[in-house]
Amino acid sequence: MRVLESSKELDDLFAFEGKDVVVFFYTSAFKHDANQKIMERYARLAKHFASRRIDSVQFVAYDFNVLGTTSHALNADLPNMHLSPAFQRDDSQFKKYFGEPTLDDMASYIKKHVDVKFQMKTRNLDPQSGPSMEELQAQVMQ
Repeated sequence: MRVLESSKELDDLFAFEGKDVVVFFYTSAFKHDANQKIMERYARLAKHFASRRIDSVQFVAYDFNVLGTTSHALNADLPNMHLSPAFQRDDSQFKKYFGEPTLDDMASYIKKHVDVKFQMKTRNLDPQSGPSMEELQAQVMQ
C-alpha cells in the first residue's frame, strides 16, 4: 500500500481507467491505538492482494491531516475505505465501504465491486476479527 504524498496524486489515479483503486482515508491527527489497528488491517489487506499477484487492484492511503480534504471524500468518517472502479471514474461511482474491518469482509466487498474481476478465496483470511468499525472509529475520535 502506497501512502500518497499529495492530493494531486489521488486525482491522477482517477484520471486513468483500467485499475480498480482502493483508498484508505485516515488522519494522523489522532495518535490512537484504534487508528493504528485499522491501518494495520488495511495494510494486511493490501499485502494479501499483492501476495496473490492481483495487480488489477491498486491500494493507496490518504492522510486528511497532511493532504487536506478532497472532492472524492468530503464527508468522510475517518478512518474508512473507498473503492473507485476501474471504468467508472466519476465521484457518483466512488463506493464507500460500510462493513466490518475484517480481511474477509473487506476482500469480499472489493471482489464484488471491482470492474476488473479476479479469482481469490475471500473467507478465513483473518482469524482475528476484533472490534467493529464503529467501535474503532469511536475510539479514534476520543
